[in-house]
Amino acid sequence: MKLGAWFKRYYQRHKAFRTSYCDKQALKMAIAGLLSASWALIEAFVSIKSFEYQNVMNVRKVTIAMAIGFFTLSVLAFSIKWLFKDIQVRALAMEFLCLIGCILTYITCEAGILKAFQEGALNFTIDPLLASVLGWTIYTTFCFFPFYWYLFTFLVGSISFFWVTGNIYLKDFPENYVLVSITLLIGGFVRYNIGRNYFEVGEENRRFLESDRLTGVYNRRSYEERIAELRKGKDAKATLVLFDVNGLKPANDTHGHLAGDELIIATANCISKVFDAYGKCFRIGGDEFVVVMDDNAEDINKLMKQLDETTAQWKGNYSDTLSVSYGIAQGKTEGDGISELIKTADANMYEAKRRYYVEHGIERRVTG
Repeated sequence: MKLGAWFKRYYQRHKAFRTSYCDKQALKMAIAGLLSASWALIEAFVSIKSFEYQNVMNVRKVTIAMAIGFFTLSVLAFSIKWLFKDIQVRALAMEFLCLIGCILTYITCEAGILKAFQEGALNFTIDPLLASVLGWTIYTTFCFFPFYWYLFTFLVGSISFFWVTGNIYLKDFPENYVLVSITLLIGGFVRYNIGRNYFEVGEENRRFLESDRLTGVYNRRSYEERIAELRKGKDAKATLVLFDVNGLKPANDTHGHLAGDELIIATANCISKVFDAYGKCFRIGGDEFVVVMDDNAEDINKLMKQLDETTAQWKGNYSDTLSVSYGIAQGKTEGDGISELIKTADANMYEAKRRYYVEHGIERRVTG
């Protein structure tokens, strides 16, 4: 698998995982922000002494600024559910806040070290250093990061850290900071993979109950539940693609129902192969399928071309060809919006099917 395709699939898997824990993690992140802010304030007013070096006052100011930053992030995390109604946008905003929180710990710590080092007061940065590591630990513990965000924060923090402390003697270098950062990087990465795998196993178990027995895609009950969700989503958008197998009845009449089942299963497999990373595929009737994708998929025409290529390459035991008609609809789903999308997709699909009959000289009433 090419690197670009692998990364795209990785991100789609992460996107589903991120959405599943969004609201719970936002609340945990808000609490983590308050704890980090409280710790930093305690360090600023209790642990950091200013009687020995003048610049320790600057370290205290930096630590207070860090507390204010964490408190602001906490307020935003508490408010995120009301600020963003769309679950996908809310999940992305939560992850962004988490990223800012992690970078904030690096920046404030480095600023404190830089201020303290100017007058040889490096030892006074240990307490605010612990405060920043606490913040990083809390965010790593409560929020799942994909590997690229872990690497990004680690590289940004480490490069800037070494730049700030470049003229510090090795014997004075706070090696614990680096060791803790690396430990959190590895631990967070492992935790993320365990969490995502656990989520995907749960999804597979749930999908077994929600899946169509013949094809393995989602069944009609799942489809109706998904439509109900979209109907309630404020300002939500979706892309619907409705599919219908061409030539199913002649295959049944000529070779029996095993041939018809072969075409139905093949259609489900081809649709899943192309669309699994973008949305869910449902079997809503005998030979009817629908794919529901969140938001208006901008590359929908490219995906449909991939589907045409996939079906063109298929060959079965009873049939040498697989042909599928489809109709596309995109737009808002709130209220009657989703019903209009379904009607539009259905009308477009039947128009495509009509053209198929005309092009192949087949009587509509004879076949399916």
